[in-house]
Amino acid sequence: MRNYQCLILSAALCGSTFVLAEAPVVESVPTAEKATPVTVVRVPASNDQAIGELLMQFQQLQMDLASLRGQVEELSYELNQLRTESKDRYIDLDRRISEVRSTAQNSAPPTVTQIAPIAIEQTPDGDAGLISSTTDPVAIEQPPLVIDPAMVQEAYNQAKDLIRQKDYTGAITAFNGFVKDYPNDTLTANAWYWLGEVYLVLPDVDNAVRSFSEVVKNYPKHQKHPDSLYRLGVTLLKTDNAASGRQYLKTLIQRYPDSQLSARAEQALAAQ
Repeated sequence: MRNYQCLILSAALCGSTFVLAEAPVVESVPTAEKATPVTVVRVPASNDQAIGELLMQFQQLQMDLASLRGQVEELSYELNQLRTESKDRYIDLDRRISEVRSTAQNSAPPTVTQIAPIAIEQTPDGDAGLISSTTDPVAIEQPPLVIDPAMVQEAYNQAKDLIRQKDYTGAITAFNGFVKDYPNDTLTANAWYWLGEVYLVLPDVDNAVRSFSEVVKNYPKHQKHPDSLYRLGVTLLKTDNAASGRQYLKTLIQRYPDSQLSARAEQALAAQ
């Protein structure tokens, strides 16, 4: 735009120069004797008119240029507004799609219960008798129960606290409830082990053996497995089933030869 203005101004100046280039009329006006003659330069009136027209054209061009700039600025603003609105719409659409997907994944599909056909038995006198179903009703599948790990940990800690308080009857009730409510939890093996320990305190040897056996049979890779082997072995050594006790202690020595419990198992066997 600046180059365009300079071009117009140059044209105006050149035009004015061209007009002014017309030879001015020079006249010598005689004056009194011995006075310096006065030279009068008459500029044609057409030159002033041409310069005025050029200036008006230049001003008009400047006004047109300013108008074009305003239109460009308005178009740029509208374009930015359209870009912002398009971006906001895209973000809103993406958010809605994500919400729909999340809802679809979290919601369980509805379970359709099939109703068995009904047969109406006729009595000898022709009246309708009892209504019976020809097939067994279809069981409705229940959604899996979501277990809160914090709640499980709290239940386990409460049972352990009862042992510290020497409330052994309460501890047995709490741990039995724990293994029933959370049979597949990582703390279930610990609960069975502590049940065995509490039963030994009472003493209740049969239930102690049953509790330790749960860990030995069902949790062979658990950290309480060697402890349960040792407790089960030394407990059975004091019963009529001492042979089984010795076998459990030997299994402990074979599977955990470098543990402290293995050394204690060897001492228990040597004392027999």
